Amino acid sequence: MVSDRDIWATANEVIKAQEDPIWFAVQRYDALLEAGDMEGCAVWRRVEAAIRELLKQKPEGAVH
Repeated sequence: MVSDRDIWATANEVIKAQEDPIWFAVQRYDALLEAGDMEGCAVWRRVEAAIRELLKQKPEGAVH
């Protein structure tokens, strides 16, 4: 089982590295689903949810 800490760390790295992190997570999920890796799918669903939470917390606009 992948720890919550690893999920959040992965989500943070995906946000830093990808222009569209949600799309990236969904593509990973789809590739794993096609390969029949249901455990991998479950992990990437958790990563996607963490990405969405982290993106909600990012400030919009200029910060003074």
